[in-house]
Amino acid sequence: MLGSVILRTVHGCQLAIATVSQCNRCCTGTKQLAKLLSSAATGGWCQPAMRFSQQLPGFEPRRLLLLTKITRLEYERSLNPHLSEEKLKDHLKRKGSDYDNLLLHHNIHHGTLNSLVAHLQQRGIDCQVVSRNMYTLAAIDWADAVVSAGGDGTFLLAASRIKSATKPLIGVNTDPGKSEGYLCMPTSKTAPDAIDALLAGRFRWLWRQRIRVSMSTGLPSSSQSSADSPADGASRLQSLHLKYPEYRFSEHYKELEEAWLRRQPMLQCQEHELSPLPVLALNEVFIGESLSARVSYYEMGLGREGRMRKQKSSGVTVCTGTGSTSWYFHINHLSESQVEEILHYANQLADSPDGSGSRSRRYTPAEIASIARNYNSALTFDPELIRMAWAVRDPVVNSVFAADQCRGVTDLIRVRSRMWDARLVIDGDYAFSFNDGCVALLEMRPEDAICCVRLLD
Repeated sequence: MLGSVILRTVHGCQLAIATVSQCNRCCTGTKQLAKLLSSAATGGWCQPAMRFSQQLPGFEPRRLLLLTKITRLEYERSLNPHLSEEKLKDHLKRKGSDYDNLLLHHNIHHGTLNSLVAHLQQRGIDCQVVSRNMYTLAAIDWADAVVSAGGDGTFLLAASRIKSATKPLIGVNTDPGKSEGYLCMPTSKTAPDAIDALLAGRFRWLWRQRIRVSMSTGLPSSSQSSADSPADGASRLQSLHLKYPEYRFSEHYKELEEAWLRRQPMLQCQEHELSPLPVLALNEVFIGESLSARVSYYEMGLGREGRMRKQKSSGVTVCTGTGSTSWYFHINHLSESQVEEILHYANQLADSPDGSGSRSRRYTPAEIASIARNYNSALTFDPELIRMAWAVRDPVVNSVFAADQCRGVTDLIRVRSRMWDARLVIDGDYAFSFNDGCVALLEMRPEDAICCVRLLD
């Protein structure tokens, strides 16, 4: 049964910590946990983190939904349904692809998937295997938990459509030689052994926080049609073709700028006018021009009272703790050669101009490697923390645009587009039109977390 709910005050904010003594069936504990989350969300608590400690309900599902990835060979077959297998092999060879290698990894994936399904059925668990096109909300509601069978991309796809923080998501890396599977269970165990560890309770629940994005078209409410609503028209995956190439010519720039300023009073959107997008970001949100060679132009404000500042760059990335090990990490990562170069200039500054003395020192390769390692490891943070890290890619710095801060951590971000063929992209998979006047609000809420697992052995 569900234990007590403890309120603790940390730095003036209340934390909700649920303690659960025991639970006979997973579904019962899930309902109780959902009720707790609902009360926490509606209670108006200021929560820097939502932690569920002690013993949470065990993993005893009766129905599992398995989302399988589409292998490269399956994808090529779908593109060329009229070709026989031999002709497909020749077609791939002309493109420089290795048919035999694609077939090998196709068989590895399906071999792991089939052994997993067979093992679950032996344990008396009802399984349903679906691909991307059949991964619907109805299918998710049917299951007690979702298992992604593939790599990190399949895991992110699975997470994007799970709305409840009490619907567990488990990642199985079906082909470790093809995908690192950072978000999946460790590959030191076979898929059946990992499932047995979960059923035996040798794991802990892990709530990965996600980013909620709400958008406005930037038009006054009376001017918006249903097609303008981000939750309707923009919810469809957008084509990445250039829509307004003529607007990029310099002779139009001043005219467009003045038109935007004339419309400015209408663009002061209140938060209640923003519509939430239909998917949540587990890794990151990217905002920028569709064509990467073009400069992204926008205004960005940090925090609830942050002033909007104009910026030009190659786009903005905002990540969760889960995503801090991915794109955000590689944007800000320093190599050992970069650290060595920085230390070289630091030594020049430490040397006395008159040559009377020097405070500089030589760093060994081991010390340089240690500095780089410590800096890079500090870029990542706990996926359960309710905080977002942001980074500006290649900021433009001149007499008009400043870039005094290129990355940081915040709890809320507002971005207003000044672009003409831009996209707001969630986890590299869902792209939404984000053109001139559109406003996006990025935030984290405890009830948006997704329930995952971490094996204990």
